[in-house]
Amino acid sequence: MATVADASGNSPVGYGTDPAYKKLLEGSFTGTGQSGSLYLYGDFDLSLSGWGSATVLLQKSYDAGTNWKTIETYTADAQPSGVQKNKDGALFRLNCTVHGSGTIVYRLGN
Repeated sequence: MATVADASGNSPVGYGTDPAYKKLLEGSFTGTGQSGSLYLYGDFDLSLSGWGSATVLLQKSYDAGTNWKTIETYTADAQPSGVQKNKDGALFRLNCTVHGSGTIVYRLGN
């Protein structure tokens, strides 16, 4: 199986077809920063909750995390389902670019 790594050399969660690969990314933001990356193929779910004041971007990369494209911007609790019809497969991450208050809890996967 081929190995993919992000720009920092870390292998993304969920890459490949091996059942050992995790297909869910969970965590929280208490300040600005990025989540880990997750390889997704097809529709997926996203849950964001616990907002004070913040801006979180849903981003994807087709080049192993070298370049990221923002596909959605969230400023309040969100639970969109089937967020992206992603038939080619790509890396996804969340990027908290503005954080004023609150703990933003996220869950991304399929």
